[in-house]
Amino acid sequence: MLLDNKIFGPPLARWENSHTVQSHVKHKAMILIVATFGISIVIFSGKIELQAMLGILCLLLLFFILRLKES
Repeated sequence: MLLDNKIFGPPLARWENSHTVQSHVKHKAMILIVATFGISIVIFSGKIELQAMLGILCLLLLFFILRLKES
């Protein structure tokens, strides 16, 4: 199971117990989101509708991540 994994286990157990995330995990997640969506927006250059949709989705995900409680 994922809870027994040495990489994913402790953060998942913390989430199950206290519904909190460590601040460095939040920062890594936000960097990964921005990098991934940034690359996707560049790939879809010239397609304004897709770029706008990706930008809005990126902002929504960042808002969700920022709202998580930190431990």
